[in-house]
Amino acid sequence: MDWLPGLITLKDYNGNFASYIDAVYRIFRCDFILNQPVFRGKPCCCDARPDSDGRECGFWHIVTSGDVESERRPDLRRCERVAWPRAIIEAAHMPLVRVWESERKRQGKGRQNRVNLAPSDFSYLVVLKSTKTTFVLITAFFLEHDHQRRKKQRECEDFESAQNS
Repeated sequence: MDWLPGLITLKDYNGNFASYIDAVYRIFRCDFILNQPVFRGKPCCCDARPDSDGRECGFWHIVTSGDVESERRPDLRRCERVAWPRAIIEAAHMPLVRVWESERKRQGKGRQNRVNLAPSDFSYLVVLKSTKTTFVLITAFFLEHDHQRRKKQRECEDFESAQNS
């Protein structure tokens, strides 16, 4: 996966988390606020509602983890790979990236269609929601465990099989 941008680590900022998160945010802002990537002919944006610190909710969603939205905490694996979502979206037309659709049941929101993008080894996942005019970056995260990667690979293969039937 040498085609993906290098990791941005906390160590690169001498362990100073405030400086690190500022740098991570600058990358995100450049990639999704100032200069949006295009997927299937539509721009990819993020949830631009400001959070309590003025940064977009979409930013916090891709650099934090946790099941309860109000209790999410920074996740260094997500922060390190902040430049990956754009790179994966831009390479979606190449064999380096697998793309499939899925349906997700959201509590109180019914079923929602998602577009999933992953490098061919399924080590990372980018999730987009399609609207009439844009794709919205929902989340992106590192798939650390083999069973997670196998599950996403099966989802992708099932989708591809259904499309070819």
